[in-house]
Amino acid sequence: MNDALQYALIAFYYCLPYLIALGAAFVMLGLGVVGIKRPRLLVYPILLIMFTMGSNSFGTIDFADRSIYSRGSGQLFYPLILWAVLLGLIWNVVAQFFMARPRLACNIRPWIWCWSALLAAHVAVGLLLDVDASEILSGFGLANIVWMGFFVLFVVNGFTGERDAKELTSLIILVALGRTLFGLVRWAVFKGDPANIYANFEQINVKLTFFDINDSLVCLFGFAAALMRLSRAKELALSKVWLALCWLTVLLAPACIALSYRRTAWLGFVTASALALVFLTPRQRLVSLLTAVPLTLVGLAVVAARRLSQTRGAGGLSDMFYDLQGSSTGALNERQLELVLAWRDFVNHPLAGLGAWGRYHGSGLIEWQQGAGDGAFLHSGILHVALKSGLIGLTLLAGLLGAFAGFVWRNRNKIDAERLPLFVAGASGALLMLPDMVAGTPIPQVRTMLMWGLCLALPYVALRRVDKHVEVRNWSYPTVTLMSYTPLKRI
Repeated sequence: MNDALQYALIAFYYCLPYLIALGAAFVMLGLGVVGIKRPRLLVYPILLIMFTMGSNSFGTIDFADRSIYSRGSGQLFYPLILWAVLLGLIWNVVAQFFMARPRLACNIRPWIWCWSALLAAHVAVGLLLDVDASEILSGFGLANIVWMGFFVLFVVNGFTGERDAKELTSLIILVALGRTLFGLVRWAVFKGDPANIYANFEQINVKLTFFDINDSLVCLFGFAAALMRLSRAKELALSKVWLALCWLTVLLAPACIALSYRRTAWLGFVTASALALVFLTPRQRLVSLLTAVPLTLVGLAVVAARRLSQTRGAGGLSDMFYDLQGSSTGALNERQLELVLAWRDFVNHPLAGLGAWGRYHGSGLIEWQQGAGDGAFLHSGILHVALKSGLIGLTLLAGLLGAFAGFVWRNRNKIDAERLPLFVAGASGALLMLPDMVAGTPIPQVRTMLMWGLCLALPYVALRRVDKHVEVRNWSYPTVTLMSYTPLKRI
């Protein structure tokens, strides 16, 4: 009996990889079949990964640059999550042949295809110059902007149903509240986020909720959506449970963002909150300006003073941007030197930049520019685009963001109470991420660019305006039965 059990276990472990592969295939097949009628179900797994799984290990004592956002990149060049986005987008398009659905209007769609064309042009030119294709298509170049565009289309194509916006809003609030509670409990009871560069390397005595700005963005999504629901509570007839959940999210999310000790998150939250105030009623706005806004600003000032008072080179709250300010001795710190060196290369190649594979000269002078990414990224997403693609790329970036901002502004008064939370969450999320785009390193980061894509997609999903230029045809497919020839209508 023991021998039989032993052989059975050996056979099981031998077959386990094949069973896992077979199970994964059946899961994908099931999602594909369900996704024909309910395409949003293909998007939800990606969203849950983005909301709950961090990507940043920078600042940890035992640095390990491995996460779900890099899994598969060794064999497939790009991570599995990006391929899942692309396959989901393709399947959504293919599913149109089986289940007629309207295509939502999205005025940044042409800009996404322009970015794709620009990357294709860089590939063509780079190959002619004998540049390795892996260098051209690397995440340190322009590829992640194109992947962001694919994700925008994936989300916009996935949420086309009449009630999709309400369901997505509820999911965002619940997941954001859970993520907020996780961050605050870890901060209060344990040592906070282990990716704490301030305590681990700069000897600043602070604990963090989340170092990754994407987690602050998740909190902001929940904050904005919950605030808008509360502002329209009577119209929406919110239950007592939802009222409690929304109030809890509105009260705790700002604290979680403040305790991230990230200046870009602080500045982004202030501007995002200012936008959210615009969508409140006049009475609600006045009450917020007299109560919530002063308390929030005081809280941010307290945590900012605590960090900056211990930061080398900063004299306190007045030196919020100490590492970007000029020095009285005329010497440049490494942060400033990085930007100056990249700017010089951009000025020397203003039209098309250095190419997606380009690296700025003199990067060896910067301490953190080491390894595979030496000179391939810098602390400014805008300058990153300028360095790699020149004025052409800057024009496309300005066009994409300008088209999005124009869409939000034109439609700010055309959203009903049920869809308003999703609309404001996306627009305010883009504002929170803007400081990081100006002075951070968003473009090489997969999770960050996917989050950017979600910010850009949400207002279009909320408005649910059908693209009038796209004709939805009723396809029919012939099939031959034993008795006669009959058309098989779309499922």
